[in-house]
Amino acid sequence: MKVLMSNRLKESSIEKVKDLGYEVALFDPKDLSTIDCSSEIIVESGLIKKMDLGKFNNLKYIFLTSTGVDYLDLDYIINERNITITNAHGTYGPPIAEWVLYNILQLEKLDRLNLENQRNKKWSPRKYSGQLYNKKALILGTGAIAKE
Repeated sequence: MKVLMSNRLKESSIEKVKDLGYEVALFDPKDLSTIDCSSEIIVESGLIKKMDLGKFNNLKYIFLTSTGVDYLDLDYIINERNITITNAHGTYGPPIAEWVLYNILQLEKLDRLNLENQRNKKWSPRKYSGQLYNKKALILGTGAIAKE
């Protein structure tokens, strides 16, 4: 089976796919004419919307390296072509949840003031340093970020 992958992916990821016994066809995202339409599997994200999936006569599976699918014609992919599609659901939950917590701490600890004082070589003690103890935060949602 031939897997179409962008040459912008990590070499280690490409090698793992090869190690599984797949033939890998690489393409240059800046030149979509380098796409091998005989591939049976596509590993990609946003560039897939620029590909003419009708040219892929053997396409059986699309693996999105992103979570969103709203930019794809799912009716065509799933119902008309019977192509299996999966996304990277849950991949970004932990890092984005950590990013949210990091920013909450930055705000509470006056991090921007600390950085400004550091740039100005001002080393005086602060009169206030907040803390999260006894405070509540709500991340509303049912997706991977809110679950984290």
